[in-house]
Amino acid sequence: QEILTFDTPEVLSIGDVSAFSDGSFAVVDQGQLDVDIYSGAGQHAGTFTAHGLTGPWGSAVDSNDVLWVAANPGIWRFDRSGQHLGTIPTTWRVGDVVALGDGTAWATEQDAGRIVRLDLAGNELASFTTGLPNSHWGLAVMPDGKTSNPNEKPTPPAPPPLGMRSLSLFTKVRGPAKATSSMS
Repeated sequence: QEILTFDTPEVLSIGDVSAFSDGSFAVVDQGQLDVDIYSGAGQHAGTFTAHGLTGPWGSAVDSNDVLWVAANPGIWRFDRSGQHLGTIPTTWRVGDVVALGDGTAWATEQDAGRIVRLDLAGNELASFTTGLPNSHWGLAVMPDGKTSNPNEKPTPPAPPPLGMRSLSLFTKVRGPAKATSSMS
């Protein structure tokens, strides 16, 4: 069931969309290398950017309303007003990020089939390989434990690491990929 549709003329190329606790949205713009903010009603409310932000792709908002943006290099963090809080350094291409609200995040290593947990300094706290081919672009944690990717064959799930209930890994596939989830 569709809940909301709105135009994003300020965005050249959508990378990812994440929601803040107030219902507003952060839309990662790969084309203009920034993040556009939209109200819950779909009205443009501003733009976040930082000097050096390149290759933004995935995003997540943690429980503290901090926006995490997977970019290359690193993972960029912004507060709710758009202030750049810092960058978590990586030596690899980040595809997507899931922020946990405790100052750590899980991220996909685009070209190596790894899921990595990082702290704010970029230290690897844990990692595992997926065994899946292709580039790794998406990562999600669903509070109800349900995940879905209609373009991939079912694969045995990895054991939930360090207290996470569920991980969903989406790989780049030929043709349009569409991820769906159902919350009840």
